[in-house]
Amino acid sequence: MSEPDRGAARGEHRPGEPGRLQAPERPTQPGRRLLDNLRRRPPQQVPAFGSDHPGPSPERAVVIDGVSRSFTGPSGTIVALEKTSIVTKSGEFVTFLGPSGCGKSTLFNIVAGLLPASTGSVCIDGRDVTGLTGHVSYMLQRDLLLPWRKVIDNVIVGLEAIGRPKNAARAQARELLDRFGLSQFADVYPQQMSGGMRQRAAFIRTMLFPRDVLLLDEPLGALDAQTRLIMQEWLLQIWTEERKTVLFITHDIDEAVFLSDRVYVMSARPGRIINDVRVDLPRPRTADIRTSEEYFEIRSTLLRDIHGESVKAFNEGVR
Repeated sequence: MSEPDRGAARGEHRPGEPGRLQAPERPTQPGRRLLDNLRRRPPQQVPAFGSDHPGPSPERAVVIDGVSRSFTGPSGTIVALEKTSIVTKSGEFVTFLGPSGCGKSTLFNIVAGLLPASTGSVCIDGRDVTGLTGHVSYMLQRDLLLPWRKVIDNVIVGLEAIGRPKNAARAQARELLDRFGLSQFADVYPQQMSGGMRQRAAFIRTMLFPRDVLLLDEPLGALDAQTRLIMQEWLLQIWTEERKTVLFITHDIDEAVFLSDRVYVMSARPGRIINDVRVDLPRPRTADIRTSEEYFEIRSTLLRDIHGESVKAFNEGVR
């Protein structure tokens, strides 16, 4: 018996390759509560991914109007986000770039309805959704895959939450797993995959939740440099095919330039938008564009803006 075969017989596996686990991790108490909540929720009538549901209006897909957020602590009131107003067109790829602690994730949580705004409103496709949940797909930096569930059952969590029958949800998920190059990993556990594969699975879970607006909060931040570059190209390819409206958070200037139509630069805390930079680079984009003169001009503008704010954040102990 070869060494790989002996390893498989012992229940070992190699990262990034299908294999067998001796036993998947048991759900924790919070995990069991999550699954119970999913089962208790009444089914909601929502269109399937790729169905002929009404898409977003051609203009003003996301309107954030005067949104701010303050917290009250032992030392008094802390302003995390000053009044912020932006208008995002349908199908745009918009990035928020700023130092740590500047309110980027706070803004996303308000848009998603997970955090109440102190002031202002959020409208999506002309509907006021301030304080409401379920109107966007939201992907965080960590993949948050459930270790006791196989990949196929991880990516359908959102569909289960809205009442989709499991067999129908799995069939829908297998189509995307095949399209995104993960079909052979559908029936393995997350810990048997590489970091890049786990992020792809998390993105599939996000895409399966049938919404036209995606919030992506540093989804590539935990990856190594080479995998991150590949995943950036992969993400652009998927976005080009789907043309969903994307709001994206990153600390990486090159990532912001390469992916975006528009970059909002945010100040150190209290966060506010200090620049709105159009990325007028041709699409589709390939790695070669990173060496163009136009690319470097936009990169220089963003670097100049973000460096000063990062120094402020560092000196204030935000970082």
